[in-house]
Amino acid sequence: MTNKVVSLFNGRTRVAQVGPVYRRNGGERMASGFILMSLIWLLLLILVPILLAQVLNLSRNVKDLKRRLEQLEGLSLGPVHLPSPGEPPPKPPPQPVQATAPIPAPSQPEPVKTVAALAKPKADLEAIIGGSLLNRVGVVAFVFGVAFFLKYAFDNRWIGETGRVILGLFAGLVFLGLGERYQRKDYPRFSQGLTGGGIALLYLSIYAAFGFYHLIPQVPAFGFMICVTAASVVLAVRYRALPIAILATLGGFLTPFLLSTGVDNQRVLFSYIFLLNLGVLGLAYFKNWQLLNYQSFILTAITFIAWMVRFYVPEKLWTTVFFLTLFFLVFAFLAILYNIIHSRSATAPELILAFLNAGLYFGAMYLLLEDKYHDYLGLFSLAMAGIYIGLSYFTHARHEKGRFLIWMFLGLAATFVTLAIPIQLKQNWVTIGWAVEGAILSYIAFRYRSWNVFLAAFAILALVFFRLIFFDVQLSRQFVQEEYVLLVNKRGLSFIVGIAAMLLAGYWSAKASLKSSTEARAAAGCLLIIANVLAIILLSVEAYDFLEYLRYQNRIPHAVSRHAQQLSLSIIWALYAAFLIVAGIWKGYKPIRYMALLLFSLTILKVFFLDLSGLERFYRIISFIALGIILIAVSFLYQKYKHVLIGPTATGGESE
Repeated sequence: MTNKVVSLFNGRTRVAQVGPVYRRNGGERMASGFILMSLIWLLLLILVPILLAQVLNLSRNVKDLKRRLEQLEGLSLGPVHLPSPGEPPPKPPPQPVQATAPIPAPSQPEPVKTVAALAKPKADLEAIIGGSLLNRVGVVAFVFGVAFFLKYAFDNRWIGETGRVILGLFAGLVFLGLGERYQRKDYPRFSQGLTGGGIALLYLSIYAAFGFYHLIPQVPAFGFMICVTAASVVLAVRYRALPIAILATLGGFLTPFLLSTGVDNQRVLFSYIFLLNLGVLGLAYFKNWQLLNYQSFILTAITFIAWMVRFYVPEKLWTTVFFLTLFFLVFAFLAILYNIIHSRSATAPELILAFLNAGLYFGAMYLLLEDKYHDYLGLFSLAMAGIYIGLSYFTHARHEKGRFLIWMFLGLAATFVTLAIPIQLKQNWVTIGWAVEGAILSYIAFRYRSWNVFLAAFAILALVFFRLIFFDVQLSRQFVQEEYVLLVNKRGLSFIVGIAAMLLAGYWSAKASLKSSTEARAAAGCLLIIANVLAIILLSVEAYDFLEYLRYQNRIPHAVSRHAQQLSLSIIWALYAAFLIVAGIWKGYKPIRYMALLLFSLTILKVFFLDLSGLERFYRIISFIALGIILIAVSFLYQKYKHVLIGPTATGGESE
């Protein structure tokens, strides 16, 4: 057991140097220790007498103030029990007359009560400044004063190394004793300041004995610090003092850093951190000190990152993964502990902690596994999604008020599914995977009437649109190396699946009747318009690139392909605009018809300004004739279905 504790950081054997030679040659090395040990002399020679005198004065003043306060309270409460001057002795029959007499009675103590109520906030502020703030500032001032005094004393070799450590330990115990004494006398803030100073002195004295003066080996130093941490926790619970608990937690996490010898012992270090976390989180739960949860999480992350930067090697991969997962599970369980057991909604800090826990764990695991196990990272991301789906189900089954926590878990699950797709898949399959995910989320939102899930689906489909426009549109242009088939290629498949996903999402959004009908229709309309924009882009790019492919294959001349490309764009835009007009008339949907009119406008501008000057005569003729026929046909449709599009009143007026 001793060997295991010794190997906590694989401490090296250190030999203390003593005697005149050490004092002559070690002066510069000791200079850094003077500041840390500066508290010792002040406590014994300066601080304790002054502190006792000040405390006695404060005690007398407080007793006088209490006596005066009791007298004031007696005056304010006394008149309430006095009978009113006009009230007769116990005369029961004339009870109605008494209704006018008691009214002045409570008016007498009212001014005193109001003054006391107004004076209370001032007293609280004064107590905070005088009893707490001055206490902390005073301790810091004493630290600096002792630093200067001890530096002078050590430079003159008044006290040896062992004496310094002993004085520091004794001073720490004196501080703890004073803290206990004044805690019993009901001076909590003053007592907490003394207790915190004593704990700090004990930590620093043990560290100096090990790190600076080499008076004790690593095993006793580690044991002493553990004892100080445990005693600090006991005092925090006994005094009901969160600041002492925070100091104890900080000391517990600093112990490995203070006693480090520069050599790694991963298993013992992380086992110690795990057990320390269990103790701190248990204390936070039973005392309802949730600030300790956040402190423990931050310090655990700092410890892990510091170890990774300095000691990690690939040979320690799976041990690191094991402990990292252990830490993750502890804080993941912490996210639901308070909400399920106490049946309350999650607070914003708790949600942030759960989110950071998931993000840091996934990021660390990605860095650890990316080198050798990149092909499995997508599965790992899906496993993370499964964990949070399970947590959301567990929370939903046991806690009706955990709505925010459930939605956060589901949001994390959707995020990890979204991340798994680009991690595991390549090129257009990323877009296809996101499109399928967006469609599935849209159906889930439709099935369970959830607007939040619809918002998640819209976010995923926004990623789909981004990838289609900026990435997938460039696919399938290797005209020489591979056979090009119109629409049946990587780009065509990505666009078709993305368009289908958006149409389905728009349909389910309109059918779900979520939020207000205006918002649901607006969302459905946006998705429908985006889907048609993508369809126009797909048809245009496919036609253009297909003719480009024929030119690369020397199947058509270069001049012909250039004119044919421009002509195909004009015809495709006009035909698609006509298709939108027909669909808009059939469904009675104005946004589609407005989009068609806008597309017609663009087509007309292109034909009259680009095709007229850029195309040869033959292609120009075809472009104008085709556009004219399509526009005339659309105009006829508007005239025929005018009563549907414009209304019976306008139709009747025009027919006359």
